[in-house]
Amino acid sequence: NNTMLIDRKGSTKQSAVDILGGDGFRCEVSKLNPNILFVENQYGGLHRSLNGGGGVSEIWDNRISGSFASNQYANNIFNTPMRLWEEEGETKARLFYALNNAVWMAKGVISTGAEIRWFKIATIPGNPHIIEVSKDGNHAFVSTLSGRINRVDGIQRANFDTTEIVAYAGISDSLTNVDIRGNLPAGRSITDIEIDDNNPNRVIVTMGNYGNTSYIYITENALDPVPTWRAIQGNLPRFPVYDVEIYEKDPNTLIVGTEYGIWATTNGQAATPVWTEQNNNKFPRVPVYELRQVTEKPWTGPVLYAATHGRGIFESRNLLTSAPQKSNVSVASIKSYPNPARDLATLSFSSNRNGKAIVKVYDLKGNLIEEKSVAITLGHNELSLDTRNYTNGIYITSIEGAITGKTKFIVAH
Repeated sequence: NNTMLIDRKGSTKQSAVDILGGDGFRCEVSKLNPNILFVENQYGGLHRSLNGGGGVSEIWDNRISGSFASNQYANNIFNTPMRLWEEEGETKARLFYALNNAVWMAKGVISTGAEIRWFKIATIPGNPHIIEVSKDGNHAFVSTLSGRINRVDGIQRANFDTTEIVAYAGISDSLTNVDIRGNLPAGRSITDIEIDDNNPNRVIVTMGNYGNTSYIYITENALDPVPTWRAIQGNLPRFPVYDVEIYEKDPNTLIVGTEYGIWATTNGQAATPVWTEQNNNKFPRVPVYELRQVTEKPWTGPVLYAATHGRGIFESRNLLTSAPQKSNVSVASIKSYPNPARDLATLSFSSNRNGKAIVKVYDLKGNLIEEKSVAITLGHNELSLDTRNYTNGIYITSIEGAITGKTKFIVAH
């Protein structure tokens, strides 16, 4: 019952405050502004808080409020899926939500002064259960408890504007809705979808139900019209799997929440991965319904959170950070000059191969200042950062992809 916020400000680690009544289900916290929370209660009662848990209110716009008023939730499933996407900044953040056998998307959800607008992006019969969005925001993968899985394409190129999509339930012509179940077993509940941040073609799904031989499947061509799925059950015992996380530093390390606690593998690319149990005297062998990895500071590695059935929420600060780095990635020694920088900072390093990488710049509070994709060439490389709009201070730069490495530089105008 209820939705509670554990804000770590109480007298104990477990101290929590109530922020929404009724039966509590899905929730999201903005990583760009952690004071913005999205919470729900039964049958799709979606609410938002702009101040860290206080003043929660519904966020329907005037186009759909009549159809989704609180007394008309009866057509929705009891536990309604949502997913917040905000990879490209505050103004482009979007909230995906499932209502009335369809998936809807809202703009302006974390821009406190912006007007929220909802648009229908797909009809999904059987009521969606899971929504996951690719890192580039262009593809939404949606599954149902009856075993359907669809992919909605073209989200980034669609013009979500009420002058173009006048009808409240109209769908942009730029969007396509593809059934991608392919060779997955029919009639099984799909309990989770995980998309590789570095490769949207690589998608993993987990399944429930007893009496089956495989509960976790992967595809390497998820963006094809008909993807091909293969089981990666390996030695994992035959019980329901409820959630899977791809370790953000090594895509071959997979962590799953199961009917029997947490299991993991470091060779998720193999035809028959070797899974090992991660439970111990502190973590019980109980159903784990949800896993999240959260990077509190970019240079510390992620923390793993596990939500169990009946035994509360757990965290681990070593399960993921102790995982090995990808062996085919070169760890580079990166130098920055001039240091301090004024208008331009240059990153200098060497690479043992050609490829692509993502450059991210953070301030000391962990705020993402700049992110861009770059081409890496074999041998010596130099990348320039325009620092004219940076405030004076110290910045951490990370490069991940063909090479990986970190450096620190100072801006002094």
